[in-house]
Amino acid sequence: AMDAVPQGSDTIDGLMRQAVDADSDTLKAKIYVNIAAKSSDPDTIIKYSELAMEIAERYDDKWTLMACYDNIGWVQYYNYQFKEAVESYNKSIEYATQIDDKHFIGATNLSLGNVYYELSELSNMWDAYYKSLDMFTELKDTSYACIVIRTIGQAFTSVGMFKSAQEQ
Repeated sequence: AMDAVPQGSDTIDGLMRQAVDADSDTLKAKIYVNIAAKSSDPDTIIKYSELAMEIAERYDDKWTLMACYDNIGWVQYYNYQFKEAVESYNKSIEYATQIDDKHFIGATNLSLGNVYYELSELSNMWDAYYKSLDMFTELKDTSYACIVIRTIGQAFTSVGMFKSAQEQ
């Protein structure tokens, strides 16, 4: 839901018109994912993710399923439904792994680490953060790697591990 726009915006309305005119189910599913990803309204995100998932399951479209579970996890996280968010993010990572989308694996592990932080599940948090860092390091994506390192440092500091934070 990055770069989210409000419901009723030209972007969302245009995508909804495209979905009506789409000439295939798979195209319609991709448009639904795009609507969910661009929306700032949790109900819209869930609705269009679920519509896309119905189609994606029929066609075994792992990319769409990966993106939908990620969108749903984001809504669950911001609605303090942390256990549900863990499930959704893990399903997203499972599909990302099946299609070898390493960037998505890295980004979703970062989100998963944030959920584990909220649950005070520190071992799982560190595991997810370091999986994210490893993935972005492997991809040589220094921008994302720096975000993960900053997040790890903030986590160390917030749990009172100041010396470890300085080492990051």
